[in-house]
Amino acid sequence: MWNLGIQSIIVSLAICIGMAGTATAGQFKQHKFAYDIEKVRLDGWETLPERAWEPTFDNKRLGLRLPFDWNEIYRNQHEQNFESLVFYNNSIALCNYAHKYPGSKDEAGRLFHELFERAMEYTDRDGDVYWVRMDFFFPRPKGVGLQPPWYSALTNSFVLSGLLRATDCFKKPEYYEAIKGLVAAFKTIHTFGNPPPKRWFSYIDENGYLWFDEYPLPDGQSSRVLNGDIFSLFALALYERKLGDKSVTPLINGNLTTLRENVQRFRRKDMINSYELRSLSHPDYSPTRTIRQQCQLFKLTGDIFFKNMASAFQKDITAAGVTGAASALWQCF
Repeated sequence: MWNLGIQSIIVSLAICIGMAGTATAGQFKQHKFAYDIEKVRLDGWETLPERAWEPTFDNKRLGLRLPFDWNEIYRNQHEQNFESLVFYNNSIALCNYAHKYPGSKDEAGRLFHELFERAMEYTDRDGDVYWVRMDFFFPRPKGVGLQPPWYSALTNSFVLSGLLRATDCFKKPEYYEAIKGLVAAFKTIHTFGNPPPKRWFSYIDENGYLWFDEYPLPDGQSSRVLNGDIFSLFALALYERKLGDKSVTPLINGNLTTLRENVQRFRRKDMINSYELRSLSHPDYSPTRTIRQQCQLFKLTGDIFFKNMASAFQKDITAAGVTGAASALWQCF
């Protein structure tokens, strides 16, 4: 038991999803946390378009008219004119632009609706459940690859978080319908040792811990990438705060429990931290983000454990020769 006055419980979760009569059931470890997403400085939340940018509606493709174009690798290599991270950045930028230039709010909202429609083109639906789809092959370590179409907790979370920010400025019923559908996908849970659902990214491992998997692999295997899991947690906490839907509280508490009891597994002494648990030798390509996210978890929960983990990761990453690791600790203060 942690020295935090937190009660430990096991939650049996049975959640209806998609078509009537379809449900998944899982059991995962959960501690009750006092968390507040408003205390977290979320990534990119102050993003604005470049100074000279303004909404246009000419014949140029959508990416060229948005504040930020789709990544070149997505456009050229993957042949996909949609990227969930760029959706996230554009959604924030368009809402911030509408706040800064209220006379252009209608034009910004019109452009956001085009962006939303593009996201929906890359979204599959199981009834009321929304799954953001990737339509390209993506290689993973150990000779495993994701065949299209594939789905990810992180892609759903980027679109969910972007929509939640955008609805501070632009309000249409279909936006809220999509928000609910994106959240519903997290309630489809694959449990270790059982046949996987057709689509899934929430995962209960062999020890009863709940993960939000960035790269769900074939045959029900999980990757357990740290970054994608944490960003998904923030998206659900933001959703709960903005819409007041407590049905996601068990998922949030369950994943916070997972992180508190497993994040140390990503450490590699005096080395860059592991990117994922499936391949511990695979170093994180953005190690300073690991430090920042531990600070964000500390701000979210007030649990000094996460601040201490940020410091531990910082020492390891600095010893590995990464510059700027110490400055990543600033969000802990």
